[in-house]
Amino acid sequence: MAKPLNSPVTARLAALAVTAALLSGVRPAPAGAAETGHYRFAAYWGGLHAADFALTIRNGGDSYGTAFRLATRGVVDMILKLRVAADSAGAARGARLAPARYQVSYSNRYKARSVRVAFDPNGGPATAKTRTDRGDQ
Repeated sequence: MAKPLNSPVTARLAALAVTAALLSGVRPAPAGAAETGHYRFAAYWGGLHAADFALTIRNGGDSYGTAFRLATRGVVDMILKLRVAADSAGAARGARLAPARYQVSYSNRYKARSVRVAFDPNGGPATAKTRTDRGDQ
């Protein structure tokens, strides 16, 4: 099983992505209505371009989906070469969201990892699969 990335930079970028999602005001759309929001961000560290990331939120009334992409840039990219892609989908039942699947893939200069989670629609345990590839990327 893969260990989570615990670096301060990764934690800050993840916190920024979650904050962006919360500030976007995601809520279930009325039945039959569909809404999609696209958000693009550039992160700077000490005045230098450090990363670009994008968040897409799809709200289809009775379903939802999210997509997140992140890539380091500039000097930070020369050091880390971090890439992250995360997607999720599920059902919206009134004001409640029921997750169906989640996957995240991330890589840096030295390794690539992915995690896929499938949620049981009947409320049973979720199943997770992890993969780690090591080597020169």
